Amino acid sequence: MGLVSTILVRCKNSDCSRKDPIRLPDSTPEERTKRQLGIPILWHHSYLACPDCGAVFVFQPSECEWNQIRRDELQSILAGRVAVAALRPCGELGCESHIEIHTVVASGLTIPELYPIIRTWHFLYLTYCPSGHRLRTLPPESYEIRLLKY
Repeated sequence: MGLVSTILVRCKNSDCSRKDPIRLPDSTPEERTKRQLGIPILWHHSYLACPDCGAVFVFQPSECEWNQIRRDELQSILAGRVAVAALRPCGELGCESHIEIHTVVASGLTIPELYPIIRTWHFLYLTYCPSGHRLRTLPPESYEIRLLKY
């Protein structure tokens, strides 16, 4: 079986009981190639919602571990879970910034079944949109959800 590129990120919430890092799909193949060749890539704000405690925070490349794993081993590790991205507006009046929050959820959930999960999300301090506005909770219906591929 082929190899899959992933990133590992640890929850920043000091009260979170999660010990294992959260495994997400790596960036696009083009960005992976550039990084492997040492070519700088534009790193935009990357947001993560911890699947255990619901904390949402920004993470930087220095806070990630990139690795490759066999596809069959990844499926075993994920054990019925999938990565999703939730796109939402900043929420500040007049701000046109959008953010994309990544997380891992049980596979097979419908969009309405994800709403209770989104309602548990809380934004850690210093979590801002790219325009500098502090992020606040928005209704789950304001999110556009898509599946991320490993």
